[in-house]
Amino acid sequence: MKKIVLISLMVSTILLSAEIVGGFGLALGDTFDTTKATSTSKTTSGEILYGVAPPKKLKYFKNYYVLITPKTKKIKQIWGMSNYENTATCNKDLEVIAILLENKYGKLEKKISMDQTRAITIGENRVSIKCSGFMKPDMYLQYTSYKLIELSKREAAELEAEKIDTSAL
Repeated sequence: MKKIVLISLMVSTILLSAEIVGGFGLALGDTFDTTKATSTSKTTSGEILYGVAPPKKLKYFKNYYVLITPKTKKIKQIWGMSNYENTATCNKDLEVIAILLENKYGKLEKKISMDQTRAITIGENRVSIKCSGFMKPDMYLQYTSYKLIELSKREAAELEAEKIDTSAL
């Protein structure tokens, strides 16, 4: 009997969890018109971050970005970001957002790391929240599509292959 109750509870939890489709009114997999970007910058790995004015904002974030696949321009990541004067305030706001995310998606995993990342993966999409940095940390809320990350790698390789003279092969 206990097994049936436990299985029912697990199935209910899975069914009640919302699918991760995106955030701030932006959807993972949507095509992004780069001419609509409010700014551009690069990540530490050299990828282009497109600044956006999202349809829905959350008071905890000042800056919003998308990362896209290089050829098809599909949104593979959505970021909300804000700078903080101190770690205590960043962590306090992170706790509020973690509660909101857990209410929507289910229990977040807490990673043992310096930045206290918390995340949940449902299907091929992930949402994570973290405070990163010392003294004046940044808080990041990131929505990620693993499927589109893989597509992005493939498209980047295809673009690079187009530049190569294949007569030497």
